[in-house]
Amino acid sequence: MTRNILIFAALFIAAHAAVQEALRAAEPVKVLSINVRCSIAHDGDNDWIHRRDFMMNVVRQENYDFIGAQEVITRDKDELNQLRYMSDKLPEYAVTSRPRNKSGENDEAVPIWFRKDRWELDEQQRGVFWLSDTPDAAGSITWEGQSTCPRIVQWGLFHEKDKAGQRTGKCLYFYCTHFDHVGKEAQLKSSVLLAKTIAERKEPKYPAVAVGDFNADENSPPIQYLLGQTVKSGEQKIKTPLVLKDTYAALHHDDGSPATYHGFKEPVNRHGRIDFIFVTDTLKVRQADIIRTKNDAGRYPTDHFPVSAELTFERRKER
Repeated sequence: MTRNILIFAALFIAAHAAVQEALRAAEPVKVLSINVRCSIAHDGDNDWIHRRDFMMNVVRQENYDFIGAQEVITRDKDELNQLRYMSDKLPEYAVTSRPRNKSGENDEAVPIWFRKDRWELDEQQRGVFWLSDTPDAAGSITWEGQSTCPRIVQWGLFHEKDKAGQRTGKCLYFYCTHFDHVGKEAQLKSSVLLAKTIAERKEPKYPAVAVGDFNADENSPPIQYLLGQTVKSGEQKIKTPLVLKDTYAALHHDDGSPATYHGFKEPVNRHGRIDFIFVTDTLKVRQADIIRTKNDAGRYPTDHFPVSAELTFERRKER
C-alpha cells in the first residue's frame, strides 16, 4: 500500500511539473515601447516630476517581459535621472543601457528593461550602435539633414529561463531605437542600417523584436522599407534584406491611422502612428494595443501613447 502511494505521489509530481513547463512554454512574450518624454523638457504641469509616478503605474499595469524606452535621461541629478528612477520602480527587472553621446555619460538613452526571472542577457551579444555611416563610433552623426542629436540602437540577445533558472533553448533578439525627428533621409538610412543589422545577426534562427519611436508614420518611406516595400533613396530604388511585421497593423487592419504622438493634448490622427513594435515572421502576434490611459485629472503619462504587444514563438515544423 505504502509503495503504491509513493508511486502515485511520484507520478503526480512529475505530471504537475510537466504541466507547469507546458504552461511556461505557452506563456506569451509581453512587450512595451514607451517614449517617456525627457525630464529636462519644460512642460509645466506635465513636467517629469509631476507625472512620473502615474507613468510608472501605467508601465506596471502589465507584467511585461521587455520594456523599451526612449528619451530616457541619465543625468546625475536625482530628480532628472529617469534611468535611475525607472530602475528603482522596476526591481524585478534588469536593464541594459548606454547614453547616446560620445562620453557615455549624462545624456539620453534608449534602455531595455527585461524580467530577471525569465530572461538572461547574452554578454557576448549585446551593445549599442549609432545610426550613422560609422555605427561603431560613439556620438557619430554623418547623415545630411540630421539634427544635432546622435541616434542609437540598444540591442541584445536574450535567453529564456525556466523556473529553475535553466535556459529553455528559446531566445530572441531585442532592439530599441529612437530615429531622428528632423532628417527624412536620416530616417530612411536609419531603417536601412537597422534592417541590415537585424538581417546579419549572429544567430538568425532566433526571432527579433524592434521597438521605438521612429518619428515617421506607417506610410513613410522609412517604415514602408522595413515592411518590405521598394522605396526611393535619392535616385536609387532600394528594398530591405529583411521584412519585418508591424504588430499593430497585423491585428487592426481597419483601424485607420491612429496617432501615437499627442504632445499632452488630444491626439490628432494626421500625425499617424510613429511608435512601433516590429517582429520577424517567426513570432506570432496575439495582441497589440495603443495605451491611451489618462489619470483622474485628464492628463497623460507622457507625450506619446505607449504601445504594447503580446507575442508567441511559432512552433517549428518537423521536417
